[in-house]
Amino acid sequence: MTSGTEGRGTGNEAMELMRAWAREELHRRLSPGATAADVEGAARKLSQELFGPVVGQEWTRRAAEVPHRGLRCGVCGNALRVVDRRRRRQLTGVQGESVLERPYLRCSHCGEGYAPADQVLGVGAG
Repeated sequence: MTSGTEGRGTGNEAMELMRAWAREELHRRLSPGATAADVEGAARKLSQELFGPVVGQEWTRRAAEVPHRGLRCGVCGNALRVVDRRRRRQLTGVQGESVLERPYLRCSHCGEGYAPADQVLGVGAG
């Protein structure tokens, strides 16, 4: 039986390692005469490069949980079929560029296409 506190320090240690790496990487990217705006801009770019892919991976994980079987076309009412299990969609957000992979369905009657996860995740049609 575990006490429930084992391994809790791991997250803090990982964050400290990430901060140390980020400080070194930020320093490496900046010229000696960098202004405050330069530092902020480089830090934002570094954050986006690091967390953009992480956000995309989380969206993809959540998209896999969205039900997509047995859906009907909103245009003609016929059954939809999966035509791509991992259709990629490039998204740009506060954390930078992310890739969302989700099931994509098409109506075999009228050809209308759907990605049910887009609406559930709130990323809009695309």
